[in-house]
Amino acid sequence: MNKLLILLKANVINTLKLNKLRNKSTGKISPLALFLAFLVAAIAFGFAFMYLFMFADLFSKQGLAALILPLGITAGSIVTLMTTLTTANGYLFRSSDFDMLMALPVKPRTVFSSKLFYLLLINYITLFFVYFPTIIVYAVYNQTDWIFWTLALPVFVLFPLGIIALGSVLSFLIGSVTSRFRYRNFLSLILTLGFFIFIMALSFGSSAIDENPSKFSEDMFRILNKIKVGTLVYESLLGNWTQLLLFLALSFLPFAGFVYLVGRSYVKASMRSRISYTRKHFKMRTMKKSTQDWALFKREVKKYFSSNIYIMNTIVGPILTTIALVVMAFRMQPLIDQIAQGGLSPEAFPFVLTAIFAFMLGITSTTSCSLSLEGRQFWIIRSSPVSERQIFRAKILVNLMISVPFVLIDVIIANFIIKIPILYSLFMFLIPSLLAFFMSYLGLFINILFPRFDYENETKAVKQSLSVLLTMIFGFVGSALVLVPGFLVTANTGNSIFGYLIELGIEALLIGIVAYLLYSYGTKRYRKLVV
Repeated sequence: MNKLLILLKANVINTLKLNKLRNKSTGKISPLALFLAFLVAAIAFGFAFMYLFMFADLFSKQGLAALILPLGITAGSIVTLMTTLTTANGYLFRSSDFDMLMALPVKPRTVFSSKLFYLLLINYITLFFVYFPTIIVYAVYNQTDWIFWTLALPVFVLFPLGIIALGSVLSFLIGSVTSRFRYRNFLSLILTLGFFIFIMALSFGSSAIDENPSKFSEDMFRILNKIKVGTLVYESLLGNWTQLLLFLALSFLPFAGFVYLVGRSYVKASMRSRISYTRKHFKMRTMKKSTQDWALFKREVKKYFSSNIYIMNTIVGPILTTIALVVMAFRMQPLIDQIAQGGLSPEAFPFVLTAIFAFMLGITSTTSCSLSLEGRQFWIIRSSPVSERQIFRAKILVNLMISVPFVLIDVIIANFIIKIPILYSLFMFLIPSLLAFFMSYLGLFINILFPRFDYENETKAVKQSLSVLLTMIFGFVGSALVLVPGFLVTANTGNSIFGYLIELGIEALLIGIVAYLLYSYGTKRYRKLVV
């Protein structure tokens, strides 16, 4: 147990970089780090409460106020399952520190337990921002008793266990199967995106909320009854002892079986998951040559598409926005016509859609971790006969390659939904595209300031690094600085052209500032980086 605690403590400190957050003189965590953690937590709670209160108000008007609890629980289970599916195989079985840990005087079962406990910790933190807001919102709209509040914490502790066991097994099986194919990352990406598309089809396929709230509530009720997870937890919290015993069995027994079976054969499972595709018929071909810029760009593209977690963390937002627009084009035209008849100016539609496109591109960037993903091979690119500007340009172009085409597709789809003048369509394309430029420079600059080369799994660099978190925060702030003034100018003057021009001016200013910082201070900082 002592060795397990030591491994778990070292894992948490190394992953969260707690030592770097401490003041060297006092040894205490800096106030800035605490403020950023509080800010992120407040934003996450704010979004959770906003959506839950919106659905709870809708359900209560239809006499289904109790539906908010199974809805929140189901959402939490989906988040837990997706977190586990995308991280379990790489973290539990394919981590780069496997050889080092196996050389330590600890049993393989202890190593596996330390990694599993950390995976549990990550899922508990994620679930915390969904589960407890759901409990509170449910209590606002429904009567609760002492049994409900007594079981709330034990249910939270047990709830993710079965889902994590299931997700880990599926992640291992998917990784084992796809590793035998040449395009394994592409297959994993297709499977994961297919799941997201399925969830969106459930969300939009029934009916528009504002168009027919009664039918939406009824459809949601039927969907949640089919999924069963939220209903089971809901009835357990209400004191249905039969359902509670079933919930305990479904949560604890699969998890215990998973721990026992994998703990016994952890080394074999890890070695089996590391089997990779090898080309059986190799042919010697003439080596092609290209310019330095083109070679660097191709290198960054290959690195991007070789990491499933890297793709999922950066491309899902633009893809889901496009899918939502496609659904709107086929499903929501009557709703749009009703809103237009209600007196809303047609100019407001492209303005709102522009804000949505820009916001989706303003919270993520491939460059926020592109330097960290160089890892311990950072010396290779550092020693190459290329300039810093060429390296920066290649990483920036990858982000633009991922984001700008989706903006163009979104604008084309939007023109099928409603008739948009050419000038407005141009603004709809320019404003999100320029914001993508801003995020490209911003993400790379922050990643140079806070690189992370000592990771043993790509998930830590892509999803759990300080540079990614700061890029999201500053990207959100930058999006607000661009969109809010434009909205205020449009609302006060009634002319959206002025609003668009204000947004373009602010974007040009932000891009100029961040580009200057990147190519001046960022270049100097880059030259001093060591692995």
